[in-house]
Amino acid sequence: MGLRSRLGDMIRSNERRQRGPTKRQALESLIALGVPVGSVIDVGVQSGTQALIDAFPDRPHLLIEPLAEWNTAIEKTYASAGVSYQLLNEAATTAPGAVTLLLRSVLPGPNVSHAFMVDGDPTGPQYRRVGATTLDAAMRGRDLPAPHLVKVDVDGAEMQVLDGAEETLANASLVILEASVVNLIERGVEMDRRGFQLCELVDFCYYDRRFVQADMIFISRKIIKDHQLEFYRDGFDLARWSEFKV
Repeated sequence: MGLRSRLGDMIRSNERRQRGPTKRQALESLIALGVPVGSVIDVGVQSGTQALIDAFPDRPHLLIEPLAEWNTAIEKTYASAGVSYQLLNEAATTAPGAVTLLLRSVLPGPNVSHAFMVDGDPTGPQYRRVGATTLDAAMRGRDLPAPHLVKVDVDGAEMQVLDGAEETLANASLVILEASVVNLIERGVEMDRRGFQLCELVDFCYYDRRFVQADMIFISRKIIKDHQLEFYRDGFDLARWSEFKV
């Protein structure tokens, strides 16, 4: 079970609920609008991303997860769902080679909940040296149909992953990034520069009743144009307007 699922169980046990909308709801809406997804590229998998499994069970998934101890759980999750997948145990970043991860957990038990990329080559039981690749290099030679949905959740190094994904992003329809209060605006500006428009904020998380992080879903402006998904393209229709209420 992944970090979000474990934390969700703990939150519900304390009679606190995560606010919507959720990644699954957003993906259902995008599918209904006709946004194409040929394959799923999931960077930072842990045991699996259930929303992507549920939304795209018949698409191939490329799973990039540097911690091999998650492999058994990944195999169980995707095999039980009947999802075709390829698994790569490397860290995706800006250049091939190796990176050092600082391992942490906020959960009871032996599972690692967070793996932070750190500079240099520090030593100690909390550090691990792992192989590294770029997302573009990981994609080469794989028969993964475009357009891609690219999801990146790597504990703060999301933009480093995208810096090594120029070719992949050129063939992506959707990008999902984890973002926090300290980098959400910066990431929105950067993704706009890369040709993507923000279309959803989902899976809101709070700490001490303050917003702390969410997932940002971006859609390619080329997809918006090609599939005629511009807002108010035919004028404003009040029947299509809705508001989210907690």
